[in-house]
Amino acid sequence: MKRTISHLSTAAAMVLAGLCVTAAPADAAPACTAPEWPPDTTDGYAFIKGDQWSSKFNLKKAPYSHCGNSVLMWGGDKLELNCYMYNDYGNKWYYGWARYGDNYYKGWMSAANLEWFTGWSGGKCVIDDA
Repeated sequence: MKRTISHLSTAAAMVLAGLCVTAAPADAAPACTAPEWPPDTTDGYAFIKGDQWSSKFNLKKAPYSHCGNSVLMWGGDKLELNCYMYNDYGNKWYYGWARYGDNYYKGWMSAANLEWFTGWSGGKCVIDDA
């Protein structure tokens, strides 16, 4: 009887071990680093999509949704634009700044969250190594 229970325990352990599957590691998210461009190079502006009561989007510290926030912006808020770039996922992001009271906030906003571009000539963010 002991031998039968032992064999059953071993068999059950093998079956359960086969059911335990280890997930493959996910690809690491891109780093939340991006160069800053000075706010005095403003090249037009855009507004945050939606209305001031229900739409809100975070100005990000780098051009990825998983990165930290600079400031929360509401629908209709103005974002002064410096330049744009495409991130590693192929999404277009704009670098710019917003002013709330006496404070200036710099950061990145997804193109999907912007509308009504004014005075924008379309400058691409370029790092000058010269």
